Amino acid sequence: MPHEAFVIDLSEPSRLGFRAVNRPNQSTFQSLCLSLICLGGSHLHGAIQITGFSSVTNDRFANDPSFVLNDQDLSGVAIAEDGRWLTMLSSNVFITADHYASPNDTSVTFYGTNDPLGSSFTTTVQSSMQIGSTDIRLGVLTDALPTDYAAYDILNYPIPPNTNAIPVLMFGRSETAFPQSQDMAIGQNIMDQFYTDVLVSGNVGDTGVTTFDSPGVPYEAQLATFDSGAPVMVIDGGELTIVGVNWFTGTDGASNEISGFSYLPNYATEIEAYIAENALSPVPEPALTSLVFGLVALGLATRRNHSASV
Repeated sequence: MPHEAFVIDLSEPSRLGFRAVNRPNQSTFQSLCLSLICLGGSHLHGAIQITGFSSVTNDRFANDPSFVLNDQDLSGVAIAEDGRWLTMLSSNVFITADHYASPNDTSVTFYGTNDPLGSSFTTTVQSSMQIGSTDIRLGVLTDALPTDYAAYDILNYPIPPNTNAIPVLMFGRSETAFPQSQDMAIGQNIMDQFYTDVLVSGNVGDTGVTTFDSPGVPYEAQLATFDSGAPVMVIDGGELTIVGVNWFTGTDGASNEISGFSYLPNYATEIEAYIAENALSPVPEPALTSLVFGLVALGLATRRNHSASV
């Protein structure tokens, strides 16, 4: 299947509009049953549900040319030794879910490509902090990633004033048996609900919601146990851009399964300030000259601000 059938670029935005854009209250949420993804739910095997799933199309480390994101750089997304997700926002700053974050000194390995036997870089979590009372946690690695490893911008699409539905890429644990650090599958869905000040187990924040009920969406996804903290992304201008971090699952009043994630564009100011405060120089890659080994002087990659016209 061509990649275009899977990835909906924000240069061709959805005009579906939202099913719901409001501040949650008792009448809004009384019919929703929510649970933190790391603690349980209906899918105790811990695999993201993806309609039409196959390992070659949906598993990153199947390392197959037909993988749906084979033309994108996923080197900035990792699963730590304790099974918890980290996604890089700069060479040393990562983002994850507050309720399912790795403690300090946890080891994490990033893979340079989708080849499980290819290049990799291992470091540890140095520190992290919660953003306000949200389920967003930002952290710093002990060592900056090499310059050829990816970091992802935050989508510039705050709500309000924007109200269009957003096609999203959803990351979770695979139903295929992989080593934990390579247990990574990708599906997609449509974010067509948005709520402010959602309260789940003590965390409060703005939330994007997808519904597992759209048969016309290729590889439609619903989150499951242990998917907390994984990124929710879009393709903006041909590049992966992060829009959320997995938070909870549940069911709505019509018994449809839903997935909720912290909506990062509404916290861009706080996140960018943390990145600036913790900026480090990335590790240069060794290069072989014609006569001797030396270090190549590499400039710092500049971060780009993405704006989506949706």
